[in-house]
Amino acid sequence: MKIAFFVHGYLPWDAYGVPRYVESLGSYLTHRGYQVYIIAVGRPNLPKIEKPKSNLTVYRTSYIDIPSKRLRPFWSFTFYTVGSLLEASRLVNKEGIQILHGHTVQWGGLQSALVSSITDKPCIITIHGSGLDRYPERRMPQYLRPLRWVNLIICQKTLAARKLKSWGFPEKKVTLLTGFVDAEKFRPAENRSPKELFVVSFIGRVTAFKGPQLLLEAVPYILSKHPNTIFQFVGEGDSKEYLMGKAKSMGIVNHVKFLGFRTDVDEILKNSDVSVSLSLHENVSDFALLEAMATGVPVVATDVGETRTTVKDGETGLLAKCDPRDIAEKIGRVLNNRELACNLSRNERQLIIKEHSLEVFGKKYEKTYWSVIRDRKS
Repeated sequence: MKIAFFVHGYLPWDAYGVPRYVESLGSYLTHRGYQVYIIAVGRPNLPKIEKPKSNLTVYRTSYIDIPSKRLRPFWSFTFYTVGSLLEASRLVNKEGIQILHGHTVQWGGLQSALVSSITDKPCIITIHGSGLDRYPERRMPQYLRPLRWVNLIICQKTLAARKLKSWGFPEKKVTLLTGFVDAEKFRPAENRSPKELFVVSFIGRVTAFKGPQLLLEAVPYILSKHPNTIFQFVGEGDSKEYLMGKAKSMGIVNHVKFLGFRTDVDEILKNSDVSVSLSLHENVSDFALLEAMATGVPVVATDVGETRTTVKDGETGLLAKCDPRDIAEKIGRVLNNRELACNLSRNERQLIIKEHSLEVFGKKYEKTYWSVIRDRKS
């Protein structure tokens, strides 16, 4: 089978949730012998075509920069849409690609739907995280109408599935499939020696939606009882500069590290005592949360959305209110209680292997691809 993924950002330029999801799924499929094509937006100083493996091709649409930083996101989206129509349609027909798989709504979903209409290839879309949250439930926006052309939409949370159905999507076109993680790459450290310092990690986009400010505000409460604790923020985002300034004004700068973008997240997790997932919104069980659980790091997560379906309070993590004091109390519980930490670690790893491993989800996607192709032919 030949599969084309549509995703706006991709490695090495963009290495957060969706691109990492695509990379992991693509890696699984190539290992299974499928031909995978990743169609992403062009970036400066990156080749137009790459072949990291014999059966994996990264194809970047043409890149044209503009001076205005304010207009760049709009320009990038517009040009990727147009570029994917023209360039990706030719690639799909030339390579004999059998199915298209778009990721997110605007930045991959619309593009794959439009290319599907041109090439007459079956198409599925995965709506990641908060992809539909900002749209009204009463009426589907006009520019999202091409989504009706696709064969199947996979949602990561029930809120998105419910909204699609309220827009008139038939039930057979909407399915629910949560996140996965590469449990071979993200696994507990084999021999972890005792440390003098506790490490609490926030991993993900440093933006208000992900709640890094909640952890920063919780720091003084935690330090009052655990002064030997380091807090590290791994990732980039529009809140980073603000949080760095706030840490300085709070007098906690010696306990807070902003590590920026890192490619060694698996090693960072192995050296963490607690990992937090602090979205304020109806979030999904995101990649960073699942990676921490796979590594056996006790997690403290806000009690919102699909997160509570993965994190069972006291069993596979601790749930907290969206309040710095409560978050600090839950983190303190883990740091205080070695037996609790060990139980959470063991249960989290077992849950990932059973329900959220790449192998489990890879097989589900394989089955879905073949099913959609058969239905399209019949």
